[in-house]
Amino acid sequence: LIQGDASSAEIARRFDVIWAFSVLFHMTDNVLDETLRFVREHLVDKGVFYANVKIGDQGDKEWMDYPVVWRTPEAYETACRNHGLSVEDLGPIGELGHETGDPTQDAQRMFKMKRIR
Repeated sequence: LIQGDASSAEIARRFDVIWAFSVLFHMTDNVLDETLRFVREHLVDKGVFYANVKIGDQGDKEWMDYPVVWRTPEAYETACRNHGLSVEDLGPIGELGHETGDPTQDAQRMFKMKRIR
């Protein structure tokens, strides 16, 4: 596990899998941009990045002093493409086994991102 500022992290290795659960939707656009840059630089060629996201236009909110950001699928696709990553929507997390009983939580989407060759 790595926690820190992606813009200043000096990590000399690359990873097969990077996992961010309930993380991306707490990032402002500029932090998301830096994170995707970091992910692209630190994934091996056939590596994957998994992250769940909130899709829609609910208006940004806060939770415990963290932003809660809803974005469109196109916004994620554009941000990823800008950093050489493709995006595949694997479906709602509730249908992938993460059932909370809260329809809004279960509707979050799981994305799989890979390096574009």
